[in-house]
Order: sequence, then structure tokens, then C-alpha cells
Amino acid sequence: MKKYFLSLVLFCLIVPCAGIIEASPLDVHLDKIRDLFENQFKAPAYSYLPANYQVLRKMQQECDAADMDYAHFTVSEAQVDLNSTVRMHIIMALAGAMLAYEDLYEYHIEIASRRIRRAFGNSNTQNAIQASLQGYALGGKPLDQWYSQIVGDYEDYRSKGKRVELIFNRSSRLLPLHSFSIKAATLSDASPSAQLFAGSLDLQLNDPIIKYWYLKDYTDDARQLGLEIEPTDYFIQDPADAEKAQWVDDKVSQMFLNKNPIAIFVVVPNGEYHFSPRYLPADGTEPKIKVDTPAGVGPDRIFLTMLESGTRVELRTESKAFTGDPHLLPVNNDESQAAARWFIPTWKKSDFRLGANERTRGLEGSASASMFHRLNQGIGLQTQADLAFRSNTDYEDRSATPFQPRQERPLAKFSGADFQFDVGPVVRYRHFQFAFMESLRYVGRESFDHGGVLGQSFLSFNYVSSRRGHAGVYFTRANASTPVVKTLQFDQVLFEETYLKVLDQIGVNFQLNVIGKSYVEGALGYLNSTSRTTRMGGVIRHVLPPLWNKISPTYEIGFNESFVGPKDSWRVGFGFRVGLWGSPSPAEQETLATSASLGASGPVPVFVPRVRYETRTRVVRRGNRSPSADAGSDQTGIRPGTRIVLNGTRSFDPDGDSLNYDWSQLSGEPVVLENRNTATANFIVGNGQAYSFQLIVTDIHGLRSSPAVVSIRTLKQDVPIIVTFRAEPQEIRSGQSAVLVYEARNAVRLRITGVSHDILPAAGTDTIKGTETVQPDTTITYTMTAYNAVDDTAVAVATIVVKPSLPVIASFTADRSVVRAGETLNLSWNTANAARVTLSANAGAEQVVPSSESMRTETPAGATTYTLKACNSIQECVSAIVTVGVSIF
Repeated sequence: MKKYFLSLVLFCLIVPCAGIIEASPLDVHLDKIRDLFENQFKAPAYSYLPANYQVLRKMQQECDAADMDYAHFTVSEAQVDLNSTVRMHIIMALAGAMLAYEDLYEYHIEIASRRIRRAFGNSNTQNAIQASLQGYALGGKPLDQWYSQIVGDYEDYRSKGKRVELIFNRSSRLLPLHSFSIKAATLSDASPSAQLFAGSLDLQLNDPIIKYWYLKDYTDDARQLGLEIEPTDYFIQDPADAEKAQWVDDKVSQMFLNKNPIAIFVVVPNGEYHFSPRYLPADGTEPKIKVDTPAGVGPDRIFLTMLESGTRVELRTESKAFTGDPHLLPVNNDESQAAARWFIPTWKKSDFRLGANERTRGLEGSASASMFHRLNQGIGLQTQADLAFRSNTDYEDRSATPFQPRQERPLAKFSGADFQFDVGPVVRYRHFQFAFMESLRYVGRESFDHGGVLGQSFLSFNYVSSRRGHAGVYFTRANASTPVVKTLQFDQVLFEETYLKVLDQIGVNFQLNVIGKSYVEGALGYLNSTSRTTRMGGVIRHVLPPLWNKISPTYEIGFNESFVGPKDSWRVGFGFRVGLWGSPSPAEQETLATSASLGASGPVPVFVPRVRYETRTRVVRRGNRSPSADAGSDQTGIRPGTRIVLNGTRSFDPDGDSLNYDWSQLSGEPVVLENRNTATANFIVGNGQAYSFQLIVTDIHGLRSSPAVVSIRTLKQDVPIIVTFRAEPQEIRSGQSAVLVYEARNAVRLRITGVSHDILPAAGTDTIKGTETVQPDTTITYTMTAYNAVDDTAVAVATIVVKPSLPVIASFTADRSVVRAGETLNLSWNTANAARVTLSANAGAEQVVPSSESMRTETPAGATTYTLKACNSIQECVSAIVTVGVSIF
């Protein structure tokens, strides 16, 4: 940024101070060029064309010397002399425009623009040029006005002409163009612009001012070496750039010799022109063209061929698009003929191969033809076709009843014919190339009912070397797959279909130079197959140098080339190729090029893999048969209350379709039918009922079956009756047992409270009779419920009263029966089942005592009777007495 700012400041200081600053080192050259233009250039230019052309040559020589000096300037010196060099090249451009010298005009404009851009960056170039021209006069007229006027007139001249490419074929001369002459057909009637064009072009072809004009065809070659071709290089080589100068001297001249043909783009004004050699052809005729731009006609390309025969140079016109007199280039409204010239193939080849398949030991052969069209430097069109006769093994195409899986069938040999067609563009940018192809393949086999068409899209990215060939990666994607090629019926509506399945691929393709003119080509890829363990396929072919008239022997090896069967297939083949096809040899490529614009740096053919496929089978149905409903067997003698299952599982569809079920009740007491839309509906039967149910099944296509009916009959069940239910005895003491006596009729079970299990009848009877022993702790009432099959009930009760046990006095004693007055004695007792125990003396007050006592001391006053009474919880009592006497002695 600082550099550009300083440049702008210097520029702003230089322009207003031009009269003060010391003259630029280029001013001497600029003054000479201006002097030549003002004093020796004559108008009108076309009337004094040869003289003006020589003046222009002198001006160019002076300009060359100035550019040589400018190339050695330092940055600051170049900045100071910027105005001078821009003005000089603008004057040269204006002189070139006045003489219709298009290359010279464009190159000088480009040099002036380039130097402006170097000084001011990406500022407005036109404005900067106009600013550089201000304050400078040419022929008494400001240079910026000259520039605006002449550039405008020249652009108007070019807009009224037609852009034409002249393509000069030649034999062996380095610069053969001096052998040609061009002139207006009728000078008296020719327009000034036509006379100017013809005269100027004739001078340019025979005495070119631009010394190295052909460098424009080698910019790509120079860029590969790290050299940049600039407009000044078309006139002179900078000695300071020795590498570039040596490359131009040593290499470009040799490439120029080998370049065939030479192309020149010119703007041709309306008119009729004659092309003549320096020596007329034997018949004295002159080829001519007519350009009529407003009418939309006129040639886009003119092909001129010079044949050298001793000292004579003959001329003839040639184009496959032209018919009639070979010396007359027809110009008409037939656009199709002009367009057809673009589709003359650059490269053509035919291949014929024969080999043996390792799997079948059978012969295989193929024939193919290919064409490659280079439309321009970056785009080509590749087309090719391949017819092959194959031998391989596959599963036998047969079926049985029932269907037999394909992988269980034996392998069999087969022969068939495949035809593949590929077409698509190839785009190249420098060393990289992109190709997109569409491939169609017809597959036929003797065991098929008919053939099938397969398709895939092919995408390739390759690196191209001018010496070694090209290599890269490719991808394929199926876009026309699964055609049915055979149909076998193994059931009324079921068929086995055999179809073809395209396998997507990813891999590498290449064409590499090995020795001399021999090269190796091929492709090897991964196959996206779900039915195989080995998923590789490819072919490698070695093309040997031509033996005779571009006929080259070939040999190759292929692996799973087209059909990918259950077993891997190898093939070894030999053949020959007619024509040169994408050989990486630079010499061959240049020989095959048809014009300079279609040179060897353009796109090259790519190796397109074959469409690879496998055969598969599937079962399909054609038609629909009605399903069949089965509601199961009738059921009778069912006890009331039983849950019945209606069984429709034996319903079926002959085509194997899944079924929908629909049960409905036809007769009988209405019931709640559970799971009515499944194969097994169910419900609970009533007492003494007769039911009928209907089943209809429907397949997935909505086709219904005929109804199937099932009947259910149940037994009639009476109300249960309890004959007896009692307890024996009805009253017991605690800890004692009692017996419940029961009898019931029309019952399927009895349930007694306090009894842990149901009581069932003996087999073959509906009477339940028996006893059940119980041992209650407290008074209890037992309830017995009798059930019949439909859960009708009868209820009876029985009560057992439980009394507590009677109290027991086990012992009651005194340790002495007689005591002296005032002495004590000991009482002891033991009771059982006693809720309350009392002790009294001589029937006096009762004193509550423990239920047992091991020693109780008493002092009787006299003879005493002790009474021990024990009572249970309901005051049932027992007593015992002990009498003790008192002695006074």
C-alpha cells in the first residue's frame, strides 16, 4: 500500500512539472517515434500502405530499443519514465490501428495498460492512460484526443467485420506464410476497409513486424516451466532474462517446426477476397472467400494448404464441410456444414481382441471402435462402442414347485453377447482432467428370454503428464438397472424373475507410456456387491508400438470384466489396434493434432471401465386368489360357565398373504366376544345354550373369503340345593373338635368359610356329601355356599358353641393336721383351668389367691376348716377343704 501511495504522489508531481523536470531517458526514443509518425506517416493509410508499413517498422524498432532500456530501469527510474513509455506505446497502438495490424494494436495497448497497473494497482486503467496522455501533442493535436478518435474508429471498424480464423497447413518450412498473398477481388469496387485489411494482412504474412508472434501459442508450455510470457516478449527477448531467451531460441523454434498447422485470428471486413500463392496453381484459379457480416453469413474458419513440389508452391483449400470446387470456399446460410467441421475426430481407433476365459475354458472375443473430438483447448468429446462375445458360468435358470433358492442350483456354462456405448465430455485444465461419461450396455444370453439394457454414469479425475500419460480415480453410479431378462412360473400366480443388477464401482484408471510408443492402459476398481466376498474387477492392456500403418499388437488380462458371477472369472486375450489412441508420446500427440488451437495440451481420451453387473432372482406374484376361512370344529356338551375359544388358525391364503379375521355371532344368547378380530376369539358359555358363530378372513388386497360357521352347545344346569349342613356336636369345650356334616345336590363345588379348599363332587355326579372336622377356638358360625356350573348359589349356616374348660384343683394340703395353740402351719395347692382362685377359713370371707402356691403360712386360733375354690371364666367352680386341729397340750 505504501508503494502505491508513493507512486501516486510521484505521478501527481510528474504531470504538472513536466516542463521543469529533466527530460526522461525514454524521451529521445519517444521523440523519434513521434517524428516518424508526424512526418512520414501518410493518409489515407490504405492508399500508402506499403510506405506506411515501413514507417511502422522503423517506429517498432525504435520502440524495441526503448523497451530494452526500460527493462533495465530501477523501480524509481521506471516510475519517473512512466508517462513516456505509456505515450510511446499508445502512439504505436494508434499506428497499428490505422494499418489494421490487430496483433500490434492489442499488444501495445496491453503493454501500456500493464505498466499503468504496475504503477497504480487496480485503479481505473483507462482513466490513468488518459491522464498520462494529457499535455502531449502529436501532429499539433493533443494525444488524448488522437487516442479517443482512433480507438473509436478502429473499434467501429472491427465491429463491422467478421472474426475469422485462418488455418495455414504447410509442409516443412519454418515460416511458410511468405508464400501466400491476399488481395481484394476487385480493387476498383473494394471498400477502403477491405483494401486496408487485404493489403495489411498480405504485408503481415510476408514481412511480419512482430518477430515472435507465435509465442502466444506456447503460453501454457512456458507456464509449466515457471516462465511467464509478456507482450514485450512478442517483439524482443530481454537479455536480462537469460532462461526465457534460451527457451525461446532452443525449444520454441523446434516446437514451432512440429506445430501443425498455424492459426491466425483476424477481423475481415465485408467483401470478396482472393488468396493466391506467389506462383499460381496449374489451373490458374484462385481460391476466394466472400464475407457478408450483416447477412449473417461468412466463414468462421478458412483452411489453406501449401504443398511444396520442388521450387513451386501450390495452394488449395480444404475442409470436409465444403463441397464442390476445391478452390472455391462456398459461403451460404447452411450452418450445419460449418458446424460439422467441429466434429471431425481428432483421434480414432478400432480394437479387435480374442481370448480365453479361465472359468469356462471358452473363447471370448470383442471388437470396438472409438473416436475423440477436441472441440477446443479445454473440452473434448469421447464416443466409443464395444461388441463382445462372452463365456462364463452362472446358476442355472430353472425353478421347481415349491420354489428352489437360486444359490442351491448347480452352475452351468453360458455364452452371450454384450454391447456397450459410451459418450461424454472431457474437460482439461492444465495438468488436470475431468471426464463425465454416460454408458449404456445391452446384455444378451442364450438362456435369457430377451436381453436387458443397463446404464451407468462415469466420473473421472485424472492427472495428465505430457510425457508419461495420465492416471486418476473414477466413480460409477447405476442409473438404468434391474431389467428383467427371464421369467419362470412355479405356481398359479407366483413367478421367478431373473434380472440384472448394475454394480457401482470406485477405482483407478490410467494410460501410461512405458517404452517408446508402447503404453499400458486399463482400470481396476472395487465393486459394490452385497452377494459376493470378492468385490474387484478390471482389465490391464499393453499396447505395443505400431508394426505397420498404425496397427499395434495388444495383449491384456481381465478380471470380472463385465458379468460378475458366483465364481471369479479371469481372461487372457490378444489382439491388435488400428489407429493411435491417446498415446502419451508427445510426438504422436502433435502428429494427431489438427490445428494449433487443437494442440497437444488439450484433453486426452480416458479409459472408461465396462458396465459390471450380476444376475439376481426374485419371486413376484401376478394375480390374487381368494383366502379360505376355517372356523374350527363344532363343540357340544360344554358345561355352563366354561370359557370357549373359537379357533380360526387353520384359515389360509393360497398366495401366502397375511389375513385379517372377523368373527360374528349368528345365533344364541348374546355374548361378549373377546378378540373378535384375531384368529382365536373367546367367550363364556351360558346354561343350556346353543350358539353359532361365523368367521370371514380378508387378505391384504381386500379379497374376502366365504363364511365359515361353527356351533357350540352347552349342558343345562339346575339350581343347587343344600340338603343338610350341621355341626355335631353343636357345643364343645375349648380344645375339642366338632364335625360339619354337609350334603348338596346340583352343585359343582362347595365353599365353607374357615375351610381352605373348595369341595368338589366325585366324577360323574352332581351331588356332594361328606364331613369336615373343625376345631374352633371360640364360638363360630360356618357358612356353606353351593355353586352350580353357571354360578347359581345356595347358602346354609351351622354354629358351634365353644365353652371354656372346667377348673381343676389338682392338690390342696397342709403340712400338719394338728398344731399347738399359737403355732403356724403351711398350706400348699395347685389348680388348672382356673380364671379365679379363693381361700377361706371356716366359711368366712374368701381371699383371692394365686392359682398355685407352694407354701402359705397360717396360724389357726382353733380347729379350722380351710376351703380352696377355683372358678373358670363362666363361673363354673370346684372346691377342696383341709381341716386342722389345735392342741392345748
